[in-house]
Amino acid sequence: MEFYRIKHKPTGLYYKPGKHNLSKKGKVYTGGGNILTLYKDSDTIPVAVKEPGYYDQLYPGLRVRNTELYYMPKTDFVIEPINV
Repeated sequence: MEFYRIKHKPTGLYYKPGKHNLSKKGKVYTGGGNILTLYKDSDTIPVAVKEPGYYDQLYPGLRVRNTELYYMPKTDFVIEPINV
């Protein structure tokens, strides 16, 4: 069984389900069900963040609905294997 996390390359943070999606630890996945496969037909992923000002600089114009929800490019995320 392979363990992995979804890493946001520009910030070095990891994706986790919940109210704020990027964190230092993230979620450890063991199967194929993750945010990248859930949005397989889309080029972007909706991500809720704690510090919108920082992400406004990374993604100008990507703010949607409120100051916390962004649609970030899928290419900014990578699957990072975890060696156990």
